[in-house]
Amino acid sequence: MSRPSPSGPNSSATPSLQQLRASRGATPSVFRRFRGWIIAGGVVVFLILFGFFGLPPIAKAQAIKRLSARLGREVTIEKIRINPLALSATIEGFAIAEADPATGEFTGWRRFHANLDSWPLIVGKVRFQTIELDGFRARVAKAKDGGHNFDDVVARLLAGDPSTTATTPSADSAATAEAKPTPLSVGKLSVTDARVSFDDASRERAFATVVGPLTFTLENFHTVGDPDSPYQFEAVTAAGERIGWKGTLSADPVKSRGELVLANIDLARLSPYYHQLVKGELRSAFADVSGRYTFELKDGVPVVTLADGALTLRDVRFGAPGVEADAFALKRLSVTGVAADSTTLRASAAKVAVEGVQLKAVRDAQGIDLLRLVSPVGVPSSGAGSPTTVTAATPPAPAPAAVVAGPTPRVTLGEFSLSGVQVEVTDLTTSHRVEHRVEDVQFTVRDLDSGDLAKLIPLSLVVKLPNEGRVSVSGAAAAQPLAAELDVALEKVSFANASPYVEPFLNIRVAGGALRTAGKVTLRDGKLGFAGDVGVSGFATVDGKQAEDFVKWSDLAVTGILLGSEPPTLHADLIRLADPSATLRIESDGTLNIARAGAPKPASTAAPKGPVARQPEKLPATKPARGPLTGPVVPRKPLPIAVTVDRFEIAGGTFRYEDRSIRPIARGALTSFSGSVSGLSSESLGRADVDLRGQVDGVAPVAITGKLNPLGTPAFVDLKIDFRGIDLQPGAGPYVGKFAGRELSRGNLALAIKASIADRKVDMANLITLDQFYLGAKTNSPDATTLPVGLALSLLRDTQGKIVLDVPVKGSFDDPEFRISRVVVRVLVNILAKAATSPFSLLGAAFGGGGDELGWQDFAAGATTPDDAGIKKLETVAKALNARPGLSLDIAGGYDPVSDLAALRRARLDREVRAAAWDARRQVDPNTPPPDEMTITPELHAGMVARLYAEAFPLAEGTPPPRVQISDGVVVSPFTPAAPSSSQDASNRRMGRLPKYSTPTPRSPGPTVGAPPSVPLPAAPFAPVAEATAAVAVAVDGTVAPV
Repeated sequence: MSRPSPSGPNSSATPSLQQLRASRGATPSVFRRFRGWIIAGGVVVFLILFGFFGLPPIAKAQAIKRLSARLGREVTIEKIRINPLALSATIEGFAIAEADPATGEFTGWRRFHANLDSWPLIVGKVRFQTIELDGFRARVAKAKDGGHNFDDVVARLLAGDPSTTATTPSADSAATAEAKPTPLSVGKLSVTDARVSFDDASRERAFATVVGPLTFTLENFHTVGDPDSPYQFEAVTAAGERIGWKGTLSADPVKSRGELVLANIDLARLSPYYHQLVKGELRSAFADVSGRYTFELKDGVPVVTLADGALTLRDVRFGAPGVEADAFALKRLSVTGVAADSTTLRASAAKVAVEGVQLKAVRDAQGIDLLRLVSPVGVPSSGAGSPTTVTAATPPAPAPAAVVAGPTPRVTLGEFSLSGVQVEVTDLTTSHRVEHRVEDVQFTVRDLDSGDLAKLIPLSLVVKLPNEGRVSVSGAAAAQPLAAELDVALEKVSFANASPYVEPFLNIRVAGGALRTAGKVTLRDGKLGFAGDVGVSGFATVDGKQAEDFVKWSDLAVTGILLGSEPPTLHADLIRLADPSATLRIESDGTLNIARAGAPKPASTAAPKGPVARQPEKLPATKPARGPLTGPVVPRKPLPIAVTVDRFEIAGGTFRYEDRSIRPIARGALTSFSGSVSGLSSESLGRADVDLRGQVDGVAPVAITGKLNPLGTPAFVDLKIDFRGIDLQPGAGPYVGKFAGRELSRGNLALAIKASIADRKVDMANLITLDQFYLGAKTNSPDATTLPVGLALSLLRDTQGKIVLDVPVKGSFDDPEFRISRVVVRVLVNILAKAATSPFSLLGAAFGGGGDELGWQDFAAGATTPDDAGIKKLETVAKALNARPGLSLDIAGGYDPVSDLAALRRARLDREVRAAAWDARRQVDPNTPPPDEMTITPELHAGMVARLYAEAFPLAEGTPPPRVQISDGVVVSPFTPAAPSSSQDASNRRMGRLPKYSTPTPRSPGPTVGAPPSVPLPAAPFAPVAEATAAVAVAVDGTVAPV
């Protein structure tokens, strides 16, 4: 059997000796060939294994040791893991304790992982593929002295490592300082669940907060390289605050652009850092900020631009500490479309919108509480401070720095809107609490531009007030120069809260009223104008003391107003006053409500107990009631504005008078007062037509017609005022009873006034007619006058029961003594005084002349028949008595015992002589004429005297007859015949003859003019009555007062 060849295909698998030798020789050569690789691989494996298992404990121990020594703090690390294959490291449970370990941990993290990219290291760059930080925590604390809990660490780090700083050459340090930093990039930086607590004890109010958990991711971060590489950052806090950024960032050069988002930032949590800026507290406020920006540092100057910026402030609540109610609340404030450029100094915003504002404020003696809340702590809210004293040693202020030319800042705003604004203001500074309320405010303004302040910008404003009140303003306005073209409308703006602000100046209360306006306001080139209508409806005021009606009206409408400032002009087409009402009231203490309408006076000031000048009889008729005014009368200055009113209308007016100081109360009213005044003007030549009519107490008609110009300089008046048929009982009766001493039985008044005022001169004709004015029973008033009111009325009352008084008034307003009312009162007092002192003078003035001489009748000595002059006086008296049926005339006779006695003796002797001579002649001649027609010669007279004497006194025998002498044709009688049997005969005959010269109408008994028959007369036989006079006296209520 043959042996197979070793080289054959069928050879055995067992190697031959040669093969074994060959193989042994070949093995060392292969090992030698790969030994380096094997060793290197072993080293790598060793290093990898060492990096995985050996290096972490060494690194942990060294890190703890070195960091503790370097920081001076206790450092702990739970675990370090290293992946040498991925060039990554993870540090878990890292912590640095506080300086006092017992106080807790300063900083640390739960896990830190970094993955280094090896390839960039070849080119001298450092790049981390990922850096992850999880559970980072830090505590930053600030002590009361301002120190921080990391100050010792910072001090150690700044001091450096002595072992290295001592051996480092200064040249190396300079080189290091000049060397550029190694480029650093991070593919992805991720921070999750990070928390930073902050405690600040240095503030007056300690602050503590925790920021976190904070989570954000930053991608493609570069310190050097492509500035356009995008990055992204996002963080969320435990309070829900979100911080986001996306953009580019470069450290060399310093440059960045991107988008920033801050959302739901809780501003109230930061109050410890601004609470000293204001006295109030911010209870709630959240802010959102977003926008695109660019930032670049050029030559050390920052250049910033902003685009698409937005700011939102919402849920703002602000109030006083310890007070539950909010003083200020804001639902939302949003600013959109914000853009800015620091190079051009331009800033703009598309829209600013404020929504849902609630403002509550209280005004007290210290001011407005809301202003105090926003003032800094420790600063008086009034803003007042001590004055600054500058001494001579004060150095002069430095010169202002030179202004660097540059672009002018400019701000534009597309639209500003305000909506949903509610305001409540409580005013405690007034006499009683006042609450003002604004229910809603809507305001919009567009196209604001600080670079073009002269441009008219459109705006609109709507304010809603209580009780359906509304204020609307729309149009356009400019800031510089100030200009405006605005449509203004006010509707039902209530006066309800106006009263407390009027009361300090007027003692009245505003009970109601609403203002309305519709017009256009213009302001251009400093000239202000208004065109439109104004009205006040439902206006009412009450007396500040009694709370009774004072002045009110249903509606006041002024239409067609044209108001201009240059020149000052005011025009109105029509002023219409509907249903006006006013009350003039005298209170029980004598004060006048219109006088009390001035500023209130101290309560201690005593008011007069009764109306002024209630005793007219005490006022001298020829002396003014008060002294002259001090200083000259200053004429009224012209109005500072030209005023024209085409037509003034009044409808349904009611004006009342009431006097409560007297009993019964005196009342009167002018009702249904309506009419018009057309053509009012402040021009001197302007004349307005007046036609006003009404009724007194709803019955007696009143008419005022004519022309006037109350606005002119001087004023002009030419009016006729007629009152007819006024019943005096309700209005004048109480005064008559008090001051005349008798009740007013009845009486009507008619008054016709013609008033003229021109060039400050007054000329008034006042015709006063009292119809059926009669007095009644006595009132026994202590204020009653002692003047003969009843006699005066009788002297003035005619046969128709009318008393007509003509009271002219003339004077000048330039005379300080002149008062219209004073002149009228003086005339009336004079009438009463004249009735008491000179009643016949009063009658003579009214009926054909004569004065006090009408009060007596002169007779020739011994005569009983008046002469012609006496008859004329008697006719005047008779005329007055016929026209004054209320008068009675008493006549008292009298005589002169000297002249009348001698005249009567001569007359009797003459009669007896004639009788004796007639008897003697008749015996001779039967046709002898009667004794009165005979001619008695002195010789015949002497013979008859001797005969009569002889018959009366027979002579004794031897007695010679008496001698009768004749002197100048007059017989001087040697004897006196006997006197009449009664000394009253002569005076009685005179009184008996007077009535035949007057036939007065029969009348009822009334006040008496003359002396009663009971006046005693002197008695003497044959007493003459030469210069006989009817002794005149005035009898009132039985009292006789001789003149």
